[in-house]
Amino acid sequence: MGFFLSKKGEALTEQLKELAEQSDIIATQSLSEIERRQLLSLLVKIYAPETSEE
Repeated sequence: MGFFLSKKGEALTEQLKELAEQSDIIATQSLSEIERRQLLSLLVKIYAPETSEE
């Protein structure tokens, strides 16, 4: 048994993903692309250690 979003829920999820991406860009605008990638890599390592690569 699974959970499924309604069409309205799917649309809202897409809007929230876009908003989160914009927020990330604004928050990291002072970083170079290399620094931004390094930051994201480190955050993954901290918050999702089972999916990070060494």
